Amino acid sequence: MYVCMKRTKQDAEITRQHLLNAAARVFSRDGYAATRLDHIAAAAGVTRGAVAHHFGGKAEIFAALVASKRETIVKTVDEALTAGKTPGERLRGFMVALLVRLEEDEDFRLMNELALFHRGGLPPDAPRLPASPDTTYHAGIAKLLAAGVASGEIRPDLDLQAGAKAVLGLVSGIFLNWLTTADRYSLKTEAGGIVDAFLSGIVIPGRS
Repeated sequence: MYVCMKRTKQDAEITRQHLLNAAARVFSRDGYAATRLDHIAAAAGVTRGAVAHHFGGKAEIFAALVASKRETIVKTVDEALTAGKTPGERLRGFMVALLVRLEEDEDFRLMNELALFHRGGLPPDAPRLPASPDTTYHAGIAKLLAAGVASGEIRPDLDLQAGAKAVLGLVSGIFLNWLTTADRYSLKTEAGGIVDAFLSGIVIPGRS
């Protein structure tokens, strides 16, 4: 009896994750406002009743989707901000890691598409999308830049707040550019060069 219940719970979790993956695709494609439970059910290959059984309604499935992605994405960003020996290495690694992930991770890409292109259709009380780095990471980046200035790796005349905005703006701008480019270039190949072109304006030569 115990084994049977365990298998049932495992099956339910698999079904739930399958529905979340389908919902991410549909929300990204159609936007929150235009999405219906029927659309999610069709994308998942199940009945509308199955979606309602697991989540209740559209708002509930969207909230569950955000929650399921937030932890993974926040962990990735935090790891990227702390990987590397020097502040400059950590900053470069953070920027490159996010650009590469946009190409490699479908879930990350779908959530960014939803955040960038379909925010207007979200209800006022919708949970915050765990998309590309935004003001959430502004303070951490400014602190990293300050450490670089203190170590002599980054220009001492850099405005830390403006520098943090510039870092976030570059990453978000490349996200938008890449997602709207018909013939997409490879971020895995070009992310390093893009980031280095930016960092050449703030890193002291020979100190990175």
